[in-house]
Amino acid sequence: MATVNVIGGVRYGLDLIIYIFVIGLATGLGLLLGIAIGGVDNMVFSLVGGLIALASFLAFYAGMMGILYKVIADGVTVGIEAVNEPSETRTPPRPK
Repeated sequence: MATVNVIGGVRYGLDLIIYIFVIGLATGLGLLLGIAIGGVDNMVFSLVGGLIALASFLAFYAGMMGILYKVIADGVTVGIEAVNEPSETRTPPRPK
């Protein structure tokens, strides 16, 4: 089983938290802007506001799917590196 050191795991987790915060902040502001523009009693502004809100939601969704892809890809990479490490570092199986 591949092991991840504690410092690397914490750093990876903090990077993900920062990424989620930035994506949430940017898309949340876009969503609020879209709602504010869409709340005006004008059909054009309502349409533009709705489109901005929709684009912000889709950007948030894409960001979250990107995180999911990154976590899976990083896990696969760690697994492949663990399989490809030299056999001297692995413990041989015990004879029965």
